[in-house]
Amino acid sequence: MNEEEKKDNLKEPLAEYKSKRMQFFSSFEDEAEANIREQLKLTPEQRLANATALIKKIYSEELKQNRGLGTKIYFDGQ
Repeated sequence: MNEEEKKDNLKEPLAEYKSKRMQFFSSFEDEAEANIREQLKLTPEQRLANATALIKKIYSEELKQNRGLGTKIYFDGQ
């Protein structure tokens, strides 16, 4: 592989977008309000599933290296 090919070969993960629609806000407060409205549309189960998926994505390398940890995430009860 020559130097030019190495430049084009990035090690970054691909970006994932939920929709192809882009929004612009006039202030940070407007953006925060829109984010809150979107979160309120989700059920608690969807929010928990999103949080679990994000945690698994963040710690994917650690989970691969330490199979003893398992791939499930447990939440403490009362």
